[in-house]
Amino acid sequence: VAEIQEQKVDKNPFEPIHCEFEQVKSEKASSTLVASCCSKWYLQAAPGAPGRVMVARYLEPTNEFLLVNQAGMKSAIVPGGQLERWLRDGVLKPLPPVYSILDVVSDIERGLSKVALAQIDARRKAREKAALEVQRLRLAQELAQKAAEAQQRARQQAMEEEALLIAQEAARTAEAEETRRAEAARHRHHEMELAARARVDSLKLGAWLEFREPAPLRMKLAVRMLATQKFIFVDRVGLQRHEISCHELIERLVADRVRILSEGEDFSDALVKVVGKIRDEY
Repeated sequence: VAEIQEQKVDKNPFEPIHCEFEQVKSEKASSTLVASCCSKWYLQAAPGAPGRVMVARYLEPTNEFLLVNQAGMKSAIVPGGQLERWLRDGVLKPLPPVYSILDVVSDIERGLSKVALAQIDARRKAREKAALEVQRLRLAQELAQKAAEAQQRARQQAMEEEALLIAQEAARTAEAEETRRAEAARHRHHEMELAARARVDSLKLGAWLEFREPAPLRMKLAVRMLATQKFIFVDRVGLQRHEISCHELIERLVADRVRILSEGEDFSDALVKVVGKIRDEY
């Protein structure tokens, strides 16, 4: 403007600015990365832009990669170094290769062929196996018949042995039960004898007992001979005498043929004894 107005302009010499373009240029991608990434689909896990992307082209002048989405629209332009880091860190995960319909049909055809051949071979083996199975079944039937007869004989013998063992076990059980009952009876009889002996030992002169054989008769203990272990009983008037040993009295008590009515002197008998002693002294 100053020059157009013909005004004086102070001109300073231009000093060129040195710039190293290698510092601002992105790192050049390796040929291996370019060959392995281009035209391949990836699952992008980058924050804010998840989805499927394809590395559409490598922009060699700027060393960048063009990423497009499923609609073919630009998704991002990524430097080569960043793309390599994304692949290493799992931000971009490669998708499995897509098979064409021809490949699928070929695979199905090969699979069906294998199945058909396998079925033919299986049928042949099945026929051979069936023939062998028929022969084996005939032999097995004969062996089974013989085994059944042997098993029947063994079963019959086992049943006879089991019946014998059951009979023997029953006999042992009955014998053991009989022994137990006899032992229990002896034990009860022994206890009854001990109880009867204790009651007989506690009898005092004047004790009343009821003898039930041959006819019920009440008698009183008049004399007790310790040396011979005998007892002498009299009736109410003191006439009839009945002498019995200690062992026999115990047996009668156990057999319930004798019942003890009182085990000691009553008041009247004690009074008679006292009066008799007084008469003897005076």
